[in-house]
Amino acid sequence: MSIARLRPADWLTGIAGLASLLLLWAPWYGVSDGTINGWQAFGLIDVFVLVTALLGIATLLVTAVRDTPELPVMMDVVTAPIASLTALLVLIRLLDLPYAEVTTGREWGVFAGTVAVVLTAAGAWMAMRDEHAPGLRPNPEARTLPAPRAGAGGS
Repeated sequence: MSIARLRPADWLTGIAGLASLLLLWAPWYGVSDGTINGWQAFGLIDVFVLVTALLGIATLLVTAVRDTPELPVMMDVVTAPIASLTALLVLIRLLDLPYAEVTTGREWGVFAGTVAVVLTAAGAWMAMRDEHAPGLRPNPEARTLPAPRAGAGGS
């Protein structure tokens, strides 16, 4: 594992993914007798937030562990569209209150969670565009072979 392999976009994706995961337990909406967190407020969107958070964290870890670019690039390619879809779903829930008949308002967790999911998506998209790959193992030395003699092996 090498922290030197991590680019700023990888850090953003991983830390925002961790924040998304932790913010699922924060108060997202107010109800008449208290608050509800992300797990309680959503029927299916919380699963999307969980998958996005785990992909963001995995992107950070895979990039730090692997010394070739194939798996880290694949993690970015998978994380970016899933995190973007999740960001869209969470933004819709920010604007349209779930359980509108019992929800009294938005709490700080919905704003922080939305920002964390959007940053996870942004980090994954930025990582896909960044072709800089620090800390990778060097390419193998190119072997040169002597040229064949003139007239050898011809027809």
